[in-house]
Amino acid sequence: MNQSSGFRAGLFGSVVVIVVAVTAAFVVLHTKDFDRGIRFALTNHFGQDVTEQTYLGRYLIVFFGFTHCVDVCPAQVAKLARVIGILREDWSLPRVQPLFITVDPRRDSAERLQTYLAGFDARFVGLTGSSDALVLARRSFGVVSIESVLKGGERTLLHSSVAYLVDTDGRLITHIAAGTNFRSVVELIREKIQ
Repeated sequence: MNQSSGFRAGLFGSVVVIVVAVTAAFVVLHTKDFDRGIRFALTNHFGQDVTEQTYLGRYLIVFFGFTHCVDVCPAQVAKLARVIGILREDWSLPRVQPLFITVDPRRDSAERLQTYLAGFDARFVGLTGSSDALVLARRSFGVVSIESVLKGGERTLLHSSVAYLVDTDGRLITHIAAGTNFRSVVELIREKIQ
């Protein structure tokens, strides 16, 4: 392994530790706070303005991430797409709408979100907006996002890697940690929406 590869591996490990720590802090601080409503005013990847009111009457799985993420985001979105597919096979369950809210509005345009999410599952809807609108959305969910500049000027974002289940009245009902296995996620959501 050359020095550059060793540095990248060490850096990757550090980033993973930080993301896990941020997620753990979120879970500890917010576990008792899951009976609150969400709020956001953003633009979906079709260019339409949407708010939390747009989705009333539907269960939501919401994940905050960014399209330039190389590890946590694609793994979590792929897992959630698989979960949504399994849940849709059970016609007795209400439908769950997956939303992906960017933490990187400078690079994640509506068009980029649409292209990115189509690679996982066309049922995902990507949401973006101004930096201020996204800060308000993150606060509503209790999401932490920190910009970091790596050696060489490369930019990345460290953020909570938790997905959120929202009920039909727009209230948070539970969270799903990134490390939760696929089967457990399916069962957790099935239990909450039946």
